[in-house]
Order: sequence, then C-alpha cells, then structure tokens
Amino acid sequence: MIKKIGLKQAGLIYISMSIITIIVHLLVIWGVIFWGEFRLRALQLSFTETHIEVKPFFGLGTMQVNNYESISGFETMLQPALPLPYECLILSNGAKELVRISQFYFSNYSALKKIVTEKCKDQGMKRFTLKRAFTEIFEK
Repeated sequence: MIKKIGLKQAGLIYISMSIITIIVHLLVIWGVIFWGEFRLRALQLSFTETHIEVKPFFGLGTMQVNNYESISGFETMLQPALPLPYECLILSNGAKELVRISQFYFSNYSALKKIVTEKCKDQGMKRFTLKRAFTEIFEK
C-alpha cells in the first residue's frame, strides 16, 4: 500500500533536495578551484646552475625540469587579495607558461625573485583578469 504524504511534507522534501543539490554544486566548484590552484601555484622548486626543477601539489606531483635556455623570460603580475595584492612571477617559453612563482605560497619569495631576475629576462608586467585565472585551471 502506498502511503500518502501531505503538501507540507512534500515541500520539505523538495527544499531538502534543493539544498543538497546546491551543496553538491558548491563542493564541485570549490574542488575544481582548489585542484587548479594547488596544481599551478603550490609548488616545490629547486634551482640549480642549469635548470629549475618544479613539482606541483606541494611537491607530490611529477617533476618537470626547465633549462634556463628554454625559458624566454618572466612576467610579473599582481594578483588581487585582501588586505593587499600579492606578486607572482610567470616564467614562460614564448607563449607557453612554464612556472608560476607566487608570493602568496613562498615565504622566501624575495630570494626566489632574485634568482629568477639574475637568470631570466624581464618581460614586464602582465595584467590580471579573472577570466584568465579560471581558464588556466583547465589548461595545463
């Protein structure tokens, strides 16, 4: 026998399902942003005389080796944050971005910036756009 439910109970079920759907969507969006942010910016870096070794995901990812000769230069970008924006160095090989060194993730950012400015050519400032920030999550 099928049990009948009243309109009040049906409304509560609908509201509960709506809340669950919203929570699931927010968790998926948060997960994508979290994954992209840590993959692109939370790196373990090692500088040698001839190359830079990069490991994403706080050093847990696969090592990428970039020779200084293959790096065409770096651009500086200010990323908005509260209370102040933070600086980010973007090392590239022509149009391809190789490494992003963020002041937000590195406490020794000044020392890293000094090494990069000695080894690579400064290509000026790069303007931050929110659209580019979201598309970069899916690019690499």
